[in-house]
Amino acid sequence: MRNIVLVLSMFVLMSCSSNAQQNCNLSSISKENKLLGKEIFFCESNSLLQVLGVKFKTEDELEFTLIVFNKSKNKRSELSGVARMNEGDMEFDEDENGESYPVNEYFYKKDCWLSIRIDADNQNKLRIISADCEKYESKETPFTSDQILIKKD
Repeated sequence: MRNIVLVLSMFVLMSCSSNAQQNCNLSSISKENKLLGKEIFFCESNSLLQVLGVKFKTEDELEFTLIVFNKSKNKRSELSGVARMNEGDMEFDEDENGESYPVNEYFYKKDCWLSIRIDADNQNKLRIISADCEKYESKETPFTSDQILIKKD
């Protein structure tokens, strides 16, 4: 009986310690307080989960929280702030099928540089480009998206 209790205790401790360190799925991350009330965009691969919460303050300004989780390395990076729409000509991105679509580009330029490029027609997909964000991101948890982030239903 004592051995059974010991084994069960070890199982509970091991499962709790691995889950307590990081919440690594879309459902748990999207329920975090910093993302409540924001539209959620995400992209998930075998090793990375990128989640961006967006709340439009005005037509030209949005509040964001970006969370990147590396599932294989159990590492997480995040950045929050306010991004402002780029004044200038309309920009275009390409989807996975090579079709171009117009984007509204929002810049965050506080202590690193972030471009959030949201589909101008439907606002249901976006791309992220970053530079000089080493203070917040790492090679294992890059902010720049290598795939399109899709709006969560």
